[in-house]
Amino acid sequence: SYSRTELRELISPSNSKENWTLLEGGEMIGRLKVDSISENTQSSDDYHRVIVMQIHGIISDEDVIAHGFTSHNGPPLIKIYWKDGYIWCHKKSLVDENTSGDDLLDTSSDTWSDIKVNLGYVGFNQFDFRITATDAKIEVQLNNDEPHIYEDISLDKWPFENYFKAGNYLTSTNEDAFSYIKYYNLSISH
Repeated sequence: SYSRTELRELISPSNSKENWTLLEGGEMIGRLKVDSISENTQSSDDYHRVIVMQIHGIISDEDVIAHGFTSHNGPPLIKIYWKDGYIWCHKKSLVDENTSGDDLLDTSSDTWSDIKVNLGYVGFNQFDFRITATDAKIEVQLNNDEPHIYEDISLDKWPFENYFKAGNYLTSTNEDAFSYIKYYNLSISH
């Protein structure tokens, strides 16, 4: 229901179920810009919002089989949004830090909610962005600004495998909404 054009990391091009854990870690670095985006006349925002990078969670084959899940879809751990020229990071955190065991696999907002941080203004200019994931730690960095670091119990308990995504994920369903994103380079390492 949401228009998007994204690149999805495939460690093994023939197997989308081969992904990585926070313990294994990884890094995505990109240079990009929002070239143009539709105005938002239905909210207090000037423009519609667009997600340009993510670390997305995925339920492992083992957990799908063990729990009889009908989907591998996990929640996005990190979402990098362009909102009215500002770059925002939304990170999943436990609603109740005492949640444990199989209850961690619940993908709903009852278990996982977003912490939101404004990382700075880029407008319609090119910018560099880096996401580095390691064991129970996420570092996000806009241009050469001081990195924002997450280290918390939610990352320590994150039960999902992960993959990187980058591109143009418009968060509006309005028929006349649009966004154009230009990527100048993108790299992933593990």
